[in-house]
Amino acid sequence: MGNINMSYKLRKQCSQLRLNSCTLFIMNVPVKFIDKNFSFMFEMLITDSKMVAIGLYREKVKGTSKYVFIKPQPDTKLSAKDKVFVLSYKQPKNGKDLSL
Repeated sequence: MGNINMSYKLRKQCSQLRLNSCTLFIMNVPVKFIDKNFSFMFEMLITDSKMVAIGLYREKVKGTSKYVFIKPQPDTKLSAKDKVFVLSYKQPKNGKDLSL
């Protein structure tokens, strides 16, 4: 999973996610992660929902255009306008309805 500093437990969970047979999805950032850091959402999606967050789709932020942000820094703050790209073996619910 790249250079991200993950605990042994998290690396083990990632290896069990069947990523070789997964699909790329985009969903709203779950409400419970708004104003939280990307690293917090990353870990919680793996442990609770068996999904790996790999990037963000961001709308206008401080005068910029829409853009895709792959492998955000762990301290990247999430907003209600963000969407998250996830790898998963099943289609996720919309982030607003995602029960974790």
